[in-house]
Amino acid sequence: MKMLKEAEWIFVRGAEKTICNSYFDYKSDFQTQKDGRTLLYVSACSLYAVYINGEFVDCGQYPGYEDYQVYDVLDITDYVIEGKNTLLLTQYVMGADFSTHRILKPGVIFSIWQNEECVLHSDENCLSRVNPYYINGDMEKVSLQLGYTFKYDARKEETTFEKSVLVNKVKALYERPIKKLPIEKRITGKLKNQGHRGRSSLL
Repeated sequence: MKMLKEAEWIFVRGAEKTICNSYFDYKSDFQTQKDGRTLLYVSACSLYAVYINGEFVDCGQYPGYEDYQVYDVLDITDYVIEGKNTLLLTQYVMGADFSTHRILKPGVIFSIWQNEECVLHSDENCLSRVNPYYINGDMEKVSLQLGYTFKYDARKEETTFEKSVLVNKVKALYERPIKKLPIEKRITGKLKNQGHRGRSSLL
């Protein structure tokens, strides 16, 4: 796949080989021009969330296998500015077999293109870390379909990023076969009916 030809599968330096229910962050700066469509090509095992310049862009990952790795194409044109930009990618590794996921070698791969120029691709120079806010490790399962629950502690202190390591993972990349669900702007709700003495009725 041309757009990910120069990109490498990477992972967090020093993380255990066997990862279960764990979160990781990847950060890289890149330069863009004033005009031009900017696209992010990304794949992660098991899930990802993408932020550009601190603003949430999109999340999710089409489940795959080692010989069928699915990547997404995200239009980030509206999130970049002329000059220096920052990509932050948070990765979730399930690390266990469920009906919707299979154990895969953990890693992420990505590249950013503006028009016909690659302005960023994943390699060992990408900074990464174990996310300090999520509590990692084996814990309660929501269900055999949904996987693990999660615990988050926003009081944790920031931790430093270090260079990533390359993952010995064959590229078997295919574009997502179906469209992603759109993430729309938040809407407000309005109370239409209120129950009385423990009972309620629908309008």
